[in-house]
Amino acid sequence: MIERSTGKEFDLGNIKDRINECASKCSFMGQAVSSIEETNDKERFGAMLILEDLEASLLNLYDDLDSIDIKLKTYFEKTNQKEAKNARCNKSTN
Repeated sequence: MIERSTGKEFDLGNIKDRINECASKCSFMGQAVSSIEETNDKERFGAMLILEDLEASLLNLYDDLDSIDIKLKTYFEKTNQKEAKNARCNKSTN
């Protein structure tokens, strides 16, 4: 959770949790597809490739969001520090 100078909060944690949950479901679905005996091998293989690709994409997105989260925290911390410093300077000049 990041608090911006506007007072609004910005939360990437919930998004990352949801992506992680989706990736877990993809993995579970992949296991389920591989265990279906009625599906022919070609269909099963295609479904597995799609699920593996989706899982990898979700995990990459999770990593990107984590990186953005860190950058945003750093940015907002610096912004808040500058605003606090400016407020102190404004008080001393008044």
